[in-house]
Amino acid sequence: MEIATRFLTYVITLGLTSGQDKILCGDLMFSGHTVVLTIMYFVQLQYTPRGLVILRYIAAPITFLGIGALVVSGGHYTMDVLIAYWLTSHVFWSYHQIFEMKKEDRPQAPLSRLWWFWLCYWFESDVSDGKLINKWSWPLEGPQKMHSIMNRINLKLQ
Repeated sequence: MEIATRFLTYVITLGLTSGQDKILCGDLMFSGHTVVLTIMYFVQLQYTPRGLVILRYIAAPITFLGIGALVVSGGHYTMDVLIAYWLTSHVFWSYHQIFEMKKEDRPQAPLSRLWWFWLCYWFESDVSDGKLINKWSWPLEGPQKMHSIMNRINLKLQ
């Protein structure tokens, strides 16, 4: 009976708790730590301008050493980490592939069978077609010096 109760708890909470008083990383269905490391790496790959390729050589070892450390430390089971990496990579790259697609190609796309495919377009309906321009900017009005630094960086990275 306890096995059925634990299974039901996993299903109801989507694997985010084990139903025990003390929750350990190993009690989860997948590693949230791996999700964070993987998303950090993928965002850096997708959005860092080609002129800053050195960042790729810095981020890749950090990501994979961090994931390895999770397994070696016993904080997560190997399967937790593999499931998290697989899930994160598929969702991240599917999402980005969807929005790089031309409007006329969308109905025939294999990804159009995903339940969230059309929902994504509805949420992002005011975003233009194709790949977005990758441009860095300073989020605050001042200091003016930072705006000029960002403009110079953008010119170098084009």
